[in-house]
Amino acid sequence: MFFTVIIQVFAMQYAVAGSKPEYKIANISKELKKGASSVIRNSELIYEVTSKSSAVYSVKKVISILNKSALEDATLVQYYDKFSKVKKAKVVVYDEFGNEVKKLKYDDIKDFSAVDGGTVFSDARVKLIDPEYQTIPFTVEVVYEIVYSGIVGTPIWSYYPGYETSIEKSSLTVISSESNPIRYYQVNTKMEPTKTKEGDDLILKWEVSNLPAIKWECFSSTFYENTPTIFTAPSFLVVSGYIGNARSWDKLGEWISVLNEGRSELPEETVTELKSLLSDSLSEKETIKMLYEWMQDKTRYVSIQIGIGGWQPIDAKDVDKYSYGDCKALTNYMHAILKVADIKSYYTLVRAGSRTRNIIADFPSNQFNHAILCVPVDNDTIWLECTSQTNPFGYLGTFTDDRDVLVIGDDGGVLVRTPLYGEEENRLVTKAVVNFDSYGDGSANIKMCNTGIYYDDRLPVVSYPEKRQKEFIIDNIDIPSFELTDYSFHLTKNEIPVIEEDLDLRIKSYVSKIGTRLFFEINLINKYKYNFRRSKIRRNEIVIRRSRMETDTVIYQIPAGYKVEAIPEAIFLQADFGHYITDVLVEDDSITYVRNFKINKGNYNKEKYIDFKKFINNISSSDNQKVVLVSEN
Repeated sequence: MFFTVIIQVFAMQYAVAGSKPEYKIANISKELKKGASSVIRNSELIYEVTSKSSAVYSVKKVISILNKSALEDATLVQYYDKFSKVKKAKVVVYDEFGNEVKKLKYDDIKDFSAVDGGTVFSDARVKLIDPEYQTIPFTVEVVYEIVYSGIVGTPIWSYYPGYETSIEKSSLTVISSESNPIRYYQVNTKMEPTKTKEGDDLILKWEVSNLPAIKWECFSSTFYENTPTIFTAPSFLVVSGYIGNARSWDKLGEWISVLNEGRSELPEETVTELKSLLSDSLSEKETIKMLYEWMQDKTRYVSIQIGIGGWQPIDAKDVDKYSYGDCKALTNYMHAILKVADIKSYYTLVRAGSRTRNIIADFPSNQFNHAILCVPVDNDTIWLECTSQTNPFGYLGTFTDDRDVLVIGDDGGVLVRTPLYGEEENRLVTKAVVNFDSYGDGSANIKMCNTGIYYDDRLPVVSYPEKRQKEFIIDNIDIPSFELTDYSFHLTKNEIPVIEEDLDLRIKSYVSKIGTRLFFEINLINKYKYNFRRSKIRRNEIVIRRSRMETDTVIYQIPAGYKVEAIPEAIFLQADFGHYITDVLVEDDSITYVRNFKINKGNYNKEKYIDFKKFINNISSSDNQKVVLVSEN
């Protein structure tokens, strides 16, 4: 009892020096703690346009960390560059009882280059605000401001900063002028901001409070697509004296055209070299392919973020001279190369990423992070990814497929959809022959043909060093005991490219022997596994981003002296989400297993989640069925 009183007195004395009783963990309601790993106690974001070409973004964020899985929520990474400066940053850490235990001043905050060693030029940097405190639970208060010289990137505000985070109080205030009002677009919410006017200032404010945490759900859309989010954008873009109207895609395209103007001229010696490569015997498409591969051989990708490098490509002459550039520079360079052959092409902006959200077509604004090239040919369109030295001609892959992009035409910008790779393109075809003896030891030869999304998954592996390649292959084979004795990859660069894998395995104890019987799983190499989280309520619709098809054929040679006693029944599962069909054929000395698994792209009503889960679980169960052989003696 005496010891407890001493602790309480000490805590009271300590609290006088630097205490925030409102930050006590005990003050968080049960409703906000439920399902939460962290809690936003207070978040106040204020973006203010202070002149025609400058703005200030003030941030105050207080977050309580409830368990180890949320430790990253206590850190903050803030990028800045020539056009943005982080100022007045400070961090205070409070313990479970709201007592101050640590303070970081501006000079204590880590500052380093935002790029790795592979980037040649960049003035982009990072402020890493890390309290380096792990006595859970605790609370972190972060205060800083960013001063922008330019009006381009305005806040995107989600009530929720992430999954498993609840909110006591959060707000966004946007202050702009009548001459350049900030526009907004709301997703997954109908809450309108309060709107006031003070002199020439237009003030928008959104506020929320007491919001419980939400959980991540499998097979759902991206975070921004299924949580309440406010997107904002200026009416006019201003950077380095370039002013552009952002109220329409057409006008935004005009602004990009101005930035790119005069930057696609090549040196005369390069023009001469390119013209010497041209031939009347080549079709237009063959000419584009030849010039694209010439560009790939000559250049390499680096990030260029000097000056207004985040917006404007470096001059094609400089790319030609130094043989490197970022996505904008290399796309513009390829555009310049095609001009030599009198082939029209269009610089195109895209939001890249295999799991990124699509842009909001109804909200013209800068929503892009990458550039590619659009080349119309007859009744077709060729899309060129100009940053890769290995990308096949005309193939975009999952990085930029099936999404709206802004094509910068002669008269402005227009939204166009990139190609969709469907089940015909996204295929995995597996063929295997397996031999084993009565002890379950043997060998297997496996051939896999990967196209589309399967190609994209395998492509990085092709460039790995041998040791890492072997490790990857071994880690991705679900066989109890085996040795990889040989393997090879063969890449074919078609418009729908192919990676062929050839694997030789020595199998050990694949077959279980009980008495006179042998047992083994019918699906050797391509089992589908998915562990669904327990969830009583489904919040979001089911999202399958891409259609795909898997076809497997596995031939097992029956060991001498054995015959088939039992085989799995043929399976036929048909649903909106796809189909799953298997069959097992027995011949004199072999068993042939055939499996076809198709997944259909689509957005499906959340009410179908139980059916979807059943469909996937049935597939997983079928993939683990066994064959039984019995001795003939």
